[in-house]
Amino acid sequence: MNIGKEVRKIVKNRASKEDWNFHILLVVKYALILAKDYKIDRKQVELAALLHDIGRLPYSDKKDETHHIIGAKEAEKILRKLKYSGNKIKEIQRVIICHRGSDFIKPKTVLEKIIANADAMSHFDTLPLFYYWRAKGCNSFNEVTDWVEKKLSRSWQKITLPRAKSIIKERYLSDKKILESLKESKNF
Repeated sequence: MNIGKEVRKIVKNRASKEDWNFHILLVVKYALILAKDYKIDRKQVELAALLHDIGRLPYSDKKDETHHIIGAKEAEKILRKLKYSGNKIKEIQRVIICHRGSDFIKPKTVLEKIIANADAMSHFDTLPLFYYWRAKGCNSFNEVTDWVEKKLSRSWQKITLPRAKSIIKERYLSDKKILESLKESKNF
């Protein structure tokens, strides 16, 4: 059995099409790039990237402040069912617990840092989707723009690996310019 393939199927089935295509796969993409650069086990990185938001996926329309806790438990169930190694399960659970970076438990290991950084990096590829997702709970375009600006600022601060910063810096700067332009245009 190919555990990566099985986990991929499980996560894809639980995620919305948008979440799968515009978040989960981006986190996997960036995590695998960083895994190569930092010489970390690609299989473990891919599993952790796929599962990092497993606690949020069935509840994506609700507040997700505890999705890291729910996700660690859910990942354990999934990986045990697939007969994955106990020590490696614990490692992935720790990654899930601390993937939100500065909000909760700080990532310590290189694997933990890779997933936390890849998660934050993915936000710079989804600027239009933030407007779509966030608009559901806001009253105005200005509220959404302010929220997006704060989200991207927090995400940039969560990127702690030098290689991750260098990969995403141009995207971050272009997103900032777009947001600045939007703020300027609303002042006319």
